[in-house]
Amino acid sequence: MDPQFRIIRIPKIVIRHPSNYLFDGDRYDFLGCILLELGFTIPEKTKFPSQTKKLYHPFTVQHRRTILDSSLTLQILRLLEVTPQKDVVVPLNALLAPHRIVVELI
Repeated sequence: MDPQFRIIRIPKIVIRHPSNYLFDGDRYDFLGCILLELGFTIPEKTKFPSQTKKLYHPFTVQHRRTILDSSLTLQILRLLEVTPQKDVVVPLNALLAPHRIVVELI
């Protein structure tokens, strides 16, 4: 593994998949775990990173002083809607690779 990649290790026990929220009580969806591991705070019952009104590069972008979900976030959320948990890591890592992020389930 290239040392320049940021490895996000996610314990299976904290994943709720599928989920309608990034963080729901005691569990996170995959995107919520990634954001949490990158040091971002995710309020409970948040559906999209843009709802926090903060820039989380590369997951949100600013346009005309408004925080929006990036195309990466929308692709990840679409992937999470249709892919079973056992199959999600490989395509998720393909989406994250240009941003030098790798997810591992432990």
